[in-house]
Amino acid sequence: MDPLRIGELLMTIAIRAAIAADKEACIELLQDFATATGEDLSAAAGDVFDNLLQTGNGEILVAEDDGELLGLVSLTYTPVMRFGAEYCRIEELVVDPSRRGEEVGARLVEGAIGRARGRGCAEIGTDLLERAAQHREFHARLGFDSIGTALRRPVD
Repeated sequence: MDPLRIGELLMTIAIRAAIAADKEACIELLQDFATATGEDLSAAAGDVFDNLLQTGNGEILVAEDDGELLGLVSLTYTPVMRFGAEYCRIEELVVDPSRRGEEVGARLVEGAIGRARGRGCAEIGTDLLERAAQHREFHARLGFDSIGTALRRPVD
């Protein structure tokens, strides 16, 4: 754990893999985020949490300070033929609103990059929604380049 100085406050933030005991706190963070953005959190979010912890197709990293969960980043890994390796995708990056501005999100992304590198991924990426364009500078500071527009559609 590296100490992080915010103003006069010195704190130690640990980035670690989520465990089953983190489920409730992670779901609460996601629910707060969904509420703030006007979205609905799927009732199956807890099942997806379990799946990410068990299958190896992805994982969740959490930021913790003295036992308090500060944020999370969820990752998925997809084999990509043109890369000849996996692609790591940041699916969710959520920081407790009371802890924003303390570099928690940056530490989580750095942890995700380290995991992707250790797994042999060719790239790591994420989507930045139009309504979250204010986060473009945050991602650019961490080395992310804008490469285009994401296209999606429901499958049902």
